[in-house]
Amino acid sequence: MRAQVFSEMIQLPPNPHLSPEEFISVLLKQLHRPCMPQSGVRALIRSSTKEWRSKLRKSIGVPHDVDIDEETFVNALSSAMSRPKNQYEILVQDTDDDENNNNNNNNDDSSAGEDATYVLYFPGDVVDYQDGQCWVEAQLRHPTTGKLLVILGWSLVMDDSSGAWFVDRVDWQDFRDEFRPGIGREEWMRICG
Repeated sequence: MRAQVFSEMIQLPPNPHLSPEEFISVLLKQLHRPCMPQSGVRALIRSSTKEWRSKLRKSIGVPHDVDIDEETFVNALSSAMSRPKNQYEILVQDTDDDENNNNNNNNDDSSAGEDATYVLYFPGDVVDYQDGQCWVEAQLRHPTTGKLLVILGWSLVMDDSSGAWFVDRVDWQDFRDEFRPGIGREEWMRICG
């Protein structure tokens, strides 16, 4: 068991062997694992730029001039993300079958089981700026109806020394009725979602 956990941990971001889509898929899958609930949050923190880490700290109420250890950071962010009736809870909700959280690229219409919270879908190509930065659109869709739940716009930066992708920004647009228009957002016209 310990060897399996170690094997999985070395595959986690930041990992220079992951493409931008693989990076996002692995990170979201790890956030969604009930057997190791905080490993995804830890991977998110470790694979975030200094600026994005600062925004994550701010989201849990830590002033920029206060130092906290990684364990405290992971526990606080994990607790905040998993609060009930919180729009980001979808990323960390427990499912009975982790394999139901399939990675469906482009128009691959593979279906997930009913226990899945969402199916990950990449509707287009990675926008590579050819300067160590890229942008990726990812959609979270209902596993059985295909209804659009959330669109995530990931701005990623490649680390010069390791070649691994890091999160620099995530734009979140929620299309679930209970979270419209989303924190800090204005309502989009219903025709858009």
